Amino acid sequence: MDNVIFRMGLAPSRSAARQLVTHSHFTVNGKKVDIPSYVLGQGDTIAPNPNKLKKAPVKNAIENIKGKTLPDWLAFDADSKQGVVQALPTREHVTMPIEEQLIVELYSR
Repeated sequence: MDNVIFRMGLAPSRSAARQLVTHSHFTVNGKKVDIPSYVLGQGDTIAPNPNKLKKAPVKNAIENIKGKTLPDWLAFDADSKQGVVQALPTREHVTMPIEEQLIVELYSR
């Protein structure tokens, strides 16, 4: 969940997203979630907690998200203040240079 919050632009960094989730600043499908490692699925709706909308981090993030481009697998509607996981990310969505073979070799020891 914290990675999705960061990717949507609702937090400036992953650690900030982790803290916002821990402090219950967001809901998933209308339910409060405070676990940063919460696994989201396709079709899940993420929205700021209505009680936290006036807090500076959330308020600023929603104002700044309007000009941001999101990954193909995410969508955010600034008017309704809701984001949707349209699809699960695939290997092609990962932009960091990762060599899977090295990871497999490391863990196969």
